Amino acid sequence: MRHLKADIAIIGGGAAGLSIAAGAAQMGARVVLFESGQMGGDCLNTGCVPSKTLLAEAAAREVEARLTPETAYRDAMQEVARVISAISPHDSVERFESLGVTVINQHARFDGMRHLVSADYSVRFKRAVIATGAEPAIPDIPGLEQVPYLTTDTLWSHGSHPRRLMIIGAGPVGIELALAHQKLGASVVLVEQAQLAPQLPTAAGDCIRTMLTEAGVRVLEGWEPERVNVHEGAINVAFRSQPAIEVDTLLLASGRTPCTDGLNLESAGVQCTGGRIETNVRMQTSNRSIYALGDVTTRGGLTHLASHHASIVLRHALFRIPARVDQAIVPRVIYSHPEIAHAGMTEAELTARPDAGGLRRLHVPMADNDRAMTESSVDGGIWVVATKRGEVLSVTIVSEGAGDLIMPWVLLMQQGGKLSTMAGLVFPYPTRGELSKRVAGQFYQAKLFSKPMRLLVQILCRLLP
Repeated sequence: MRHLKADIAIIGGGAAGLSIAAGAAQMGARVVLFESGQMGGDCLNTGCVPSKTLLAEAAAREVEARLTPETAYRDAMQEVARVISAISPHDSVERFESLGVTVINQHARFDGMRHLVSADYSVRFKRAVIATGAEPAIPDIPGLEQVPYLTTDTLWSHGSHPRRLMIIGAGPVGIELALAHQKLGASVVLVEQAQLAPQLPTAAGDCIRTMLTEAGVRVLEGWEPERVNVHEGAINVAFRSQPAIEVDTLLLASGRTPCTDGLNLESAGVQCTGGRIETNVRMQTSNRSIYALGDVTTRGGLTHLASHHASIVLRHALFRIPARVDQAIVPRVIYSHPEIAHAGMTEAELTARPDAGGLRRLHVPMADNDRAMTESSVDGGIWVVATKRGEVLSVTIVSEGAGDLIMPWVLLMQQGGKLSTMAGLVFPYPTRGELSKRVAGQFYQAKLFSKPMRLLVQILCRLLP
């Protein structure tokens, strides 16, 4: 067995782990990285990169898919593989070794408070980072173990065109994959036991529902799968109090489970809640020499959030800078057509506030935007919730490019700004960004155009030369 010493030892070569490894090594730290699977993790191999590529390919091949769906699907999946292959050198073992990282392609586990072991290595560390990510959660549906189902991890190696596809789980991933497959010629049923996007304003949720329906996706909300089985080569899904549905392919997209099995966290004194690792606002676990970040933690769920976690850990682990995670203003995007972006509090959190009755709810439809009109893309709009003082609590945008349009709002909330700041910006014309200025200005309209203001202006017009 080879014995190593590390300033930072990392378990997991996904987005979070690689960010830590690259940053720490380039700043002079001794870094050891354990990755037993594919470098790049879920984001590159089974998550963001393949799903967004498939969405783009589906939009480009929609007409072709109506004529030859099998060919369109095959070509789209080939493009997904090409893009992954093109990006993978950036996340490769060779690149990270060139940066000075010791990369070990083995499973690691803790063997003490500051000790990691694998099949051939023993590593003593000053600081360790757990970035093992998550894997698809498998719902407890009787008969599922006898059915050849797909997950968001195995979909990309499936290959065959899913003529009749059922997706269980209507979160962002389920919505995106439903739209992509429908455009690529599949007949898609999207099943959600609760309701679509409950965290968003009702009107924004209605936009998502309409978008899916108009694309041809059959959306079933409040349907709970009761049993699945295979009958004459097809998959039969039975529901509670609803008729059964027969499909050719079943795709599970009902959440993810953290990957902590086999890490021997107990020996390192690392505590978990519901399988997820507990951390403080600096991403330290109950063992303060060990950090955890990304999907494996109680604070995870997004690739860009994992990267944010990495920046916090780098600052604290290397320099002891007291950086803190602030998740209240992390933007979330569904890459549909149009996109749906949200930042700030959810509807449930807003409703629970003591001042909920006095909050200002503002809305401007996309149809009021000249740029949207010129491109005949008027679905959606912007919804903002603010306090009486103009402090922004929540922003939801449904628009082409909503993921980009949300960022000025994120900056505003991070800096503790008010709607007056957004209202005072000068946006180029014609752009969709003007909608942000308009909804901010809406906050002040009642006061600006009130009777007292009219009376004041009339007096000033008479008195001033």
